[in-house]
Parts: sequence; structure tokens; C-alpha cells
Amino acid sequence: MIVGIGDTEECQPPPEFTHPLDALDPSVPAAGPVLDIVTIDGTTTADAVAKLEDGHGPSNGILANQSLAVEKSLSNSSSSSASSSDKAIDAVNHVIEREDKLQQVTKRTRTLEKIIFVTSLSSLILMAYALVVLQWLLPYYYAVSAPLLIGLRIGLYIKYKWQYFLIDFCYFGNTLLCIFLWATPWLPEFFLVLFGLAHGPLAWATVLFRNSLVFHNTDKMTSVYIHVLPLFVTYGIRWYPDRLSQHWYTAFVSTFSEDVTYMFIWLVAVSFASFMFHMLLYLVVVYAVCRPDKSYLNSYRYLSSRGGWILTMLSVFGQRHKFLMYSLFNCFYCILSLLFTVVCYKYFVVDCIYLAFIVLVVAWNGAAFYIDVFPIKGFGYNI
Repeated sequence: MIVGIGDTEECQPPPEFTHPLDALDPSVPAAGPVLDIVTIDGTTTADAVAKLEDGHGPSNGILANQSLAVEKSLSNSSSSSASSSDKAIDAVNHVIEREDKLQQVTKRTRTLEKIIFVTSLSSLILMAYALVVLQWLLPYYYAVSAPLLIGLRIGLYIKYKWQYFLIDFCYFGNTLLCIFLWATPWLPEFFLVLFGLAHGPLAWATVLFRNSLVFHNTDKMTSVYIHVLPLFVTYGIRWYPDRLSQHWYTAFVSTFSEDVTYMFIWLVAVSFASFMFHMLLYLVVVYAVCRPDKSYLNSYRYLSSRGGWILTMLSVFGQRHKFLMYSLFNCFYCILSLLFTVVCYKYFVVDCIYLAFIVLVVAWNGAAFYIDVFPIKGFGYNI
């Protein structure tokens, strides 16, 4: 049964009316009050169009019912509204065509996300196996995957005006690791600096930025890899140098001094100096040269907008000194994380537990996404 909305249950429309679907065609004037149509399933045409505009459109069957409802209702209208009824029917058919295209795009997107999910899970299994059995695979896996993932991220971040994330310290650290692997894998002092950076600020960034194992999302998995892969590679070089050198183009450093002063200088002092060098370079490039407007996002703007304990800490001395507090927090965070690397470098068991802890952190964050966020926001929450 079809019922017209209003004070009467008659299907006859008033002499002049505008159907809500006519709004899709700017050539149709708003001639009078709106007539809405209700089908037997209780869905109004206006509701169907509104849901489709929100990206949650009904099935073609419902829209087809709406089109049939319009035809039946408007067949009883006066001859003066014949042209309006034709335009309304054309508008409904146009909406159906748009939904067909949306479903096709959605299907392709879902297929791509399934491929990403399988690839991410397979990569994680491969890395776990490499850490335990095939340690020689670690530098090869990193040398191939890191440039590929970062290259894909560049296009995405420029699109969303996030390109200033690409000069953060994590990319600086990954660049240093690439230089070490391909140019000087035999230098022990260079390796100690990389070990400190990979086990210190890079690894702890997974906690600070809540990196998550969200297997269907390329951006989230890239964030995990950028911060975790250097940890795995330096772990392998530290404890399995001979196995990593087995198929590499040259031998990795295999002699490691455990003198406390030597470790402190290279693991902590020099590593912190490289962190400060990048920090000063970053400040010059971003705040003295480029000076991006507020539409561009960077680490400071991201962390200061998240709320919680980070925002509370940055705002201790008021909004005026929030950036100064952010800079001091970075220094304190780096020093604290680097001090712990001395213990990881010296004791194999501690290093293994540390790796397991970092993996559990990103796994927990991924579980929180799938359990808490995904059921509410669904696939629309991708970044």
C-alpha cells in the first residue's frame, strides 16, 4: 500500500508540489510543498536519498520500490504535474545508477583491502620466522619493503597535506639505516648509533603514536613497519652477525665491545646528538623556511590536538609555552629511551623481551581498533 504524507491518507497530491527527488535536478523549481512517498516497508523516498547522500544508501531493490511508488502515486496526479512526475522518475533512476557505481567502487576497495590484509599478515609471519630461523632475510626484507612503503606513503600524505610528517625523525633514522646497510655495514660505531636509535626513540614511537596492527590498512601497517623494522634488523645484526652476513654483499660488523664507557658514548651520547641535529634541522625547515599554514598537519599539531596526558603536559605553562614544552618533551623522551638501550645491547634476554613488548603494544592497539573503533566507524575510518 502507498500512503501520502499529510493530514489525509489520500494519494492525490495538491495542485502544485515539488517532490524531494527534484532537488537533485537544479532545473526543477521549488513550486510548492513537498510530497513524500512511503512504501509498504516504511521507507520514504526522502530517507532513501538522504541515506545515499551520506554514503550508506539502500539497496537497488528499495530504490526501485521508491521509483515504483513515485510512478503509482504520480499516475493519480493532475495532468498539470505530468512534467514534474517525469523528472521525479528520472531523478530516482539517476540515483539508482549512482548507487550502482558506488557499489562497484566499494567492491574494488574491499578487494584491495583483502589483498592488503593477507599481504600484511603474511609479512608478519615471514618476519617472525626470519627473526627465529632465517636471520639473513632481515636486511633483504628491509631493503625492499622500506623504500616501497615510504614511496607509497609520500603520495598519500601529500594528498592529505601531511607531508611534514615525512621529515620526522623516524624517516631520518630509516635513512641512516639504509646508508649503513648499503655503504658501511662493517663500522661498529655507526652500528651502535643505529642500535640506540632503533631501540630507543624509533621503537618507543609505537607507544607515543599508538601504532596499530590493522592488517587491512596500508597507512597503519606502514607506520608499524617504519618504527619496528629497524628494531628487528639491528637486533639481528647484534645477536646473529654471521647469519646476516651469510648472503649479504659483505660481512656485517661482528665484534662488539661491552665496555660501559664505550657503549654510553655511542649508544647514548652520539645517538642523542644525532637526534638533536635532526631536531634543529627540522625546526629550521618547517618553522623558518616553509612555515606551513594550519591546514597542514605535523607531529606537534597532531600530538597537541589528541588531548589526554600529552596535551595536559604540554599545557603546563600555558598555551604560549606549549611548543617549548613539546621540544623539551622530545629531548627528555629521547634521553630516557636511549638509556634503556644500553641494557638491551648488553643482554640478549632483555633485548628479546623488549622486542616482544613492542610487538604486543602494536598488537594491542590493533585489537583496540578492531574492537572499539571499527564496529562504530567501519571502513570509513581508514587513516
